[in-house]
Amino acid sequence: MAWEWTEDELVLACALVRDNSWRGLRATDPRVKELSALLRRSTTHPFEGRPDTFRSTNSVQRKTWDLATQHPSYTGKPTRGNRLDAKVLNRFLTDGELMELRVRSVRGRLGSPTLSDHTAPDATDPMPEASTRNVWTAEEMILAADVADDLTWGPVNATKPEVIALSKLLRSAEIHPGASADPRFRSPSSVGMKINNLRAAHPSHSGKGLRSSKAEEPIVRDFVADRDVMKDAAAEIRRRVAANGAPDEDLPTPDEELIGAAAEGGARAVRVLRRERDPKLRRAKLAQVRADGKAIACEVCDFDFGTRYGPRGNGYIEVHHKLPLHVSGPVRTTLDDLALLCANCHRMIHVGNWISVEDLQEIHRSAEAALP
Repeated sequence: MAWEWTEDELVLACALVRDNSWRGLRATDPRVKELSALLRRSTTHPFEGRPDTFRSTNSVQRKTWDLATQHPSYTGKPTRGNRLDAKVLNRFLTDGELMELRVRSVRGRLGSPTLSDHTAPDATDPMPEASTRNVWTAEEMILAADVADDLTWGPVNATKPEVIALSKLLRSAEIHPGASADPRFRSPSSVGMKINNLRAAHPSHSGKGLRSSKAEEPIVRDFVADRDVMKDAAAEIRRRVAANGAPDEDLPTPDEELIGAAAEGGARAVRVLRRERDPKLRRAKLAQVRADGKAIACEVCDFDFGTRYGPRGNGYIEVHHKLPLHVSGPVRTTLDDLALLCANCHRMIHVGNWISVEDLQEIHRSAEAALP
């Protein structure tokens, strides 16, 4: 038929369905009215011969329901959705962020009043390359999972206040310098999609259609297994963003070490860090070392803070648990489980895949031997 929906028109309609938690919309919804007006004034189809009902609000309403019933989680009676409807919806499910770029591109070409010309993607590029996107960091996903947890892991859309608030927070952060100049960066639609993707990895999610990635799944598992630990990590990340955004205000200093542990190793790494910070264990370990007549120095590189910095450095050292929790499990810690390390060597053990103190000692010896 001459008035069949084009793929570009379906992309815009599917974006409405996505933002409405994959449900169809009513003709009275302001978003339906806006899309109807946009499509009716576009030149995608010739004006001549158009019926009065062309892309009316009722027509847009029906199409949103055609798309919604193509969603894998839909269990009701089918509507008149066709193969092209299913194709477009599947693209949203498999690559939501890329399709958001296409939504912006189509709206730019159609002259949408909600997207200024200077921010629209190149009209000759209806499907911008994935390389233009900023990959979500672990810290950003922790914040998104924190919002999902606050909302009891239920479905969200771009109009939800919590999603809008997180969008504003991420756009104000310095995680991706300069990225906020692009209005598409961490938009409410993008943030809502990420939260819904994280939901797919949660044990409570029983529907279909949402797809989590390998990077998202461990973060959700940590929220399930150690909710309080991950909520604390999210709070520290928020504190860091606030401190960066308002450096002159009297704000608490973010716990950078805890943020790093959560981003690199999740809840287990945070538990290890907290265990290493236990002041009672630290005092007992230092007393044991002194009783043995040894110096308070790094067990890998022999760095002695007291020797290097005088009275200011006396007794300063970091305490490391030789066996991480993911290996030992929740066992009682003994002093022999602890090692004294300088900050550099401690960081080298924790960064990336866990290695033992003995492994790092061998690496250090080899590096020292290779020096001229």
